[in-house]
Amino acid sequence: MTVSFRIGSAAAVVFEAAACFVNVIPPPGYVISCNSSSGGGAFRVITAPEGSRSVCTKTDDSSAFVTVAMTSVRFSTRDVIFSFGLDVPLETPAANVFQVAVLSYSNNTADSNTQVAGLPIPADRLHSTADMVAEGFESMEWLTAWAQAAHVSGAFGFGFAQAFGVANTSISVGSVEVQPLDPGEGRRLASEVLRARMTVAYSIGLRLDAADPNHPDRLLAISDAPSFAADVLQQISHALSDAGLYPVTLQDCSVSSMVKSVPPSVANAEFVWWNPMPENHSNISLSFELRNSTSDVRAMLIVLPPTFHHEVERLADLRVERVGSVPSSARFPIADDQGSWIDTRSPGILRILVAENAVIEAGRYVFELPVYVPYKMPVENVWYLCLCDSKQCDSPTHPSVITSFALPGFNLFEVHPSTVVVAGTRPARAALALAAAVASGVLASVRHARER
Repeated sequence: MTVSFRIGSAAAVVFEAAACFVNVIPPPGYVISCNSSSGGGAFRVITAPEGSRSVCTKTDDSSAFVTVAMTSVRFSTRDVIFSFGLDVPLETPAANVFQVAVLSYSNNTADSNTQVAGLPIPADRLHSTADMVAEGFESMEWLTAWAQAAHVSGAFGFGFAQAFGVANTSISVGSVEVQPLDPGEGRRLASEVLRARMTVAYSIGLRLDAADPNHPDRLLAISDAPSFAADVLQQISHALSDAGLYPVTLQDCSVSSMVKSVPPSVANAEFVWWNPMPENHSNISLSFELRNSTSDVRAMLIVLPPTFHHEVERLADLRVERVGSVPSSARFPIADDQGSWIDTRSPGILRILVAENAVIEAGRYVFELPVYVPYKMPVENVWYLCLCDSKQCDSPTHPSVITSFALPGFNLFEVHPSTVVVAGTRPARAALALAAAVASGVLASVRHARER
């Protein structure tokens, strides 16, 4: 887990003794530590005021928080960033907020932020598809573009959320596909009406509390109701209209039986780099261990720190492999049958597409790519590696992110250790919490590796 904060200018005046304490308090159920007994990473200073020293302490194993004692510190506008070990509960707590407090040497609170929001912990999900017939469009090419625009707008997800009576954030739409129903592959005579079948694949995150709207028993009862398909069609039609899309007639909706899935168990993310010289080129590798096979992943996302950019210009510039000698069928299933399987449009983000309906076998996978190293390291020097259940995934906070790791970066000229592991390693479940909130003085954010 990484924690960053910037102390308010007024509060900085109180630190005449050049010493302070920083308390980091997690939500209920989380266990934060200076040294994770489960191997999930130890305390590390990523960014701090020049010349300062920081020591992490925890009163005892039952303590809910850790304290970082900082000495010889002179605060400025520069962020302070620490990383800690973190174990995560089975599901998102009701009060899912972290707290960061800065205390003076005399133990008086100088500044704090008590509302640093965490993201939901990845949950088991129910998967289904909705099929409907579309009419009133110009061509299959036009309908395909329309369907993708509707997907990006979030209208399908909002329609499903309304039909189930759950929060929109618990719905993930994996894909929207269209196929012609009539002969002619989308070409028509003047008197003909084009018809196509639209298939929307979606999933819903589950909760353990029987009183929660996302409890599986309630969701399955709703989906089994005779009127459910008609309700889905109505709610999606309303959502598409509200999104301002050109009207297309949708009818004859049918919904498949819901199937429960457990998110992939992902652990032990590693970050390795070579020759980090300023304003120069370097290679980095990001890897993770997949403990169980999964068919839920549709894309991998690599997010670089600010001022870095990748230099992937050809498919050959990215190396993807499974560690060890394995048969070709067990290699990482890139979507090479879809032409370009790498999305390089953003210099700070790399999206790697997974083949449709592919199964990623258990094992360790490595992604190596060239990057440009800036003249000066950014304040927020954190790299992200994410597994997503949608190809629309574009950030570590996207609803389709199944698992995400926040990996502290390197310094200029730094020689890499054999591995850098910062992911929590609780074998049951873990999560990414990412938030940035501004209180009266402290700007604080919390990031922790999401792992299953």
